[in-house]
Amino acid sequence: VKADPQKNGTFGSKSHYTTCKVRISFNEDSTQTILGFKPRGDSSSHYIPGPIGCDPETIRNALIQLIISAELPFKFVSRPEFVHFMSIVCPKFTVPTRWTVQRDVYDIFLLEKSEIEGVFSANIPTSKFNHRYLDFLSEI
Repeated sequence: VKADPQKNGTFGSKSHYTTCKVRISFNEDSTQTILGFKPRGDSSSHYIPGPIGCDPETIRNALIQLIISAELPFKFVSRPEFVHFMSIVCPKFTVPTRWTVQRDVYDIFLLEKSEIEGVFSANIPTSKFNHRYLDFLSEI
């Protein structure tokens, strides 16, 4: 049976797929989950299919923690290798610039600093821990 591939083949579905407005709007939604594989239970060798979310805030926080804990330079995020890695891991995630990473690290620094100041600004006579800490400092 002969058929015209332009009319009866997959060409029509290919052209529809590339121009469909509904598909394009789904790709713009960064919170939409994609199908992937998750580890099943405690064993990391067995995987089951399931939705995998691409939450930009979670990824960005994890990236900042990586840069802080590994003491990486801020320009690490602009390296082509890292950009390629992130495009494979989560294609919907836009890698922040090194200036954005610098701002995020500074924000975490200010947050940690305020938490530490809160610990040391406690009422000294009522806090046994602070009293012991001040005794320790006086011995040094």
